[in-house]
Amino acid sequence: MLPFQTASKCSFLLFLALCISSCSPVLYAPKTQNIPLLQNKGDIGASVNIGSTDEISTVTDIHGAYCIRPGFGVIGNVSLYRITENEDNPDFSKNNRGGIVELGAGYLTNFTEKIVFEGYGLLGSGTIKNDFGIQDPGFFGDYGKLEASIFNVGVQANIGFKWKYLHIAMANRFSSVHYYAIEGDLHSVEYKDEVSSYKNQVDYLQNNSNHLFYEPAFMVRGALKHLKVELQFSNSFNLITNELNYDQYVLSLGAHINFNVFDFMK
Repeated sequence: MLPFQTASKCSFLLFLALCISSCSPVLYAPKTQNIPLLQNKGDIGASVNIGSTDEISTVTDIHGAYCIRPGFGVIGNVSLYRITENEDNPDFSKNNRGGIVELGAGYLTNFTEKIVFEGYGLLGSGTIKNDFGIQDPGFFGDYGKLEASIFNVGVQANIGFKWKYLHIAMANRFSSVHYYAIEGDLHSVEYKDEVSSYKNQVDYLQNNSNHLFYEPAFMVRGALKHLKVELQFSNSFNLITNELNYDQYVLSLGAHINFNVFDFMK
């Protein structure tokens, strides 16, 4: 094969791979994790974070937490994501989105005055929607739509260092995700061994509806005593298969408030 033919073939394959990877459906996206670092009865933590994932999705997370009594706290999470890759089609992000609501409760303890441990159990429910429109006979690309509901069971352990103006923490989370009420006709382009073909995402998800994710995260926040800027990076690893189309990380920035309700009542 001539050099220019080899270069042309490599360029075409690279272009095709980039197109496929940038237009892939998103069936799961990691969340910015709720790491309130509660210590005492009456402690409240709340945050709003906006993040970006590896598949050009925008993720918005709203968190709340409250320490009901020493050693016991509750948390609540709302996570929303949308695919924002197609700027030429304003309806694309409206038709490619998802969301989940989670509630949890767990155990809290202080190893020292500055070192906090939290362990939570979580239950969540949500939906996803991917819509790439009708098939274009003149274009080999993703087409069709997929809608599904999600039920999530998770456990999360946080350990953090907490100072007056700075919080640093790590979290480890396992999420068991079950997809149901799966409908549609979504087909996405798959590229393997220099051969491209269509994959029926609906059939795949109906036959592979249970997935287990391991999601470690690192968080740092600081500024004022009760109001802090929060930066967090979270990874997501599918422990069941590597064939599910999902985002693998999220980097987010947000604002966090923390105070004790009884201190404000004094």
